[in-house]
Amino acid sequence: MKKSMFVTERLQSNGDCVLFCAETASIIVLNPKALELWNNNQWKQFPNFEEMVKLKFVISDDEDQLAVQSQIRNFVKESRSVKTMNFVIAPTLLCNARCSYCFEKNTNKKRMDTNTENAMVKFITSIMEEFNVQRIAIAWFGGEPLLEKELIRRVSHKLIAKVGENNYNASITTNGSLIDENTIELFNECKISSVQITLDGVEEQYNRIKNYINPDKFNYQTVIKNIERCCKNGIFVTIRLNISKENYNDVRLVLAELGNKFCEYRKKMHVYVFPIMGNKNDSSLYSYDSPELKEAMGEIYKQLFELGYKTSYKSLGFKVRPVHCSAFRYHSYSIDPDGNIFRCEHHLGQKEWAVGNVFNGVDENSPKFKYWINSKISKKCENCKILPMCQGGCTIAKGTNLDTCSIQLLTLDTNLDLVYKLYERR
Repeated sequence: MKKSMFVTERLQSNGDCVLFCAETASIIVLNPKALELWNNNQWKQFPNFEEMVKLKFVISDDEDQLAVQSQIRNFVKESRSVKTMNFVIAPTLLCNARCSYCFEKNTNKKRMDTNTENAMVKFITSIMEEFNVQRIAIAWFGGEPLLEKELIRRVSHKLIAKVGENNYNASITTNGSLIDENTIELFNECKISSVQITLDGVEEQYNRIKNYINPDKFNYQTVIKNIERCCKNGIFVTIRLNISKENYNDVRLVLAELGNKFCEYRKKMHVYVFPIMGNKNDSSLYSYDSPELKEAMGEIYKQLFELGYKTSYKSLGFKVRPVHCSAFRYHSYSIDPDGNIFRCEHHLGQKEWAVGNVFNGVDENSPKFKYWINSKISKKCENCKILPMCQGGCTIAKGTNLDTCSIQLLTLDTNLDLVYKLYERR
């Protein structure tokens, strides 16, 4: 028997040690005596040795873990047998905000016309039949999707009628400025059960970054009010906080405000932080390998934990996944207002990355389709202890000068410390 290559050890100040196995997303806490046995490869003396084998902290000598991960990854990527098909739909790339960092700022700002809308519904239903799938998950995206409320209503009604309410699920990513009581009714009517909203800093900075077309009507206070409106009406809200060197302190102030204002809604909300990445020459942004980013993310995760937004093992992001994201799988597609079909929503509006369109279907022989399906992990990733949680990182980032490492790696040490605090509180 041998120790798994996917085990991370995190020593605590009192001598205890948190062991984390990324292959099974499992955690074991060792006291100093047990840690000594572990370090001396005397794990067979553990009373829970069989459990450690089951959870893959310890594996057989002849097991090739990299080969197993590769087999799992390839099986999932090539499999056409799925329970649910996922579609990201951008009914428009227009937006009432003008964020400087938006990846869509140079795309064609247009709305989906009626012919494309009808062709899209036909495409979705036909490909579901092709895959023999009964369940569907729609993620409304943009631009600002709530600029096209009636299209959302029409398409939702058609798809729900096709699969039934119990086989339909929907979410939406929005800046949150256009949510009113009628929108809540729309969410309920169209089975949109979760909303993701981005906050980029405290009020002054948020308003500057968003740069709304009508700032008197759409602003920070509007969005905060609408977040509360969603929570009161049973809509689950995910708040994404984009962090940079410039807004780090402001983001921490936002967290404090969220903790005060939405404490009663913590179970109806999820808050996470994501860095706006740059290279080493970008003075306003973090590069992934910067010690400053690791420290900043660590402090923010601690603050989230203290505020009650990261209070479970699962909420800290410990999750095994066979591929990095759904863009690697056959059953996931993103559709832009022109009806172009993409593997990833971050390519919406970039026709050169299209793998087909709703009028003619998906071309699985296209170079761009094969680029995603055949994407390989790097040699660097093969030696990473959290490979089963990340699977090589973002494919889009691989084609840039940005690091593909996951947030899970960046925050691993901090999160293991937080898990230990949960362990102590039991």
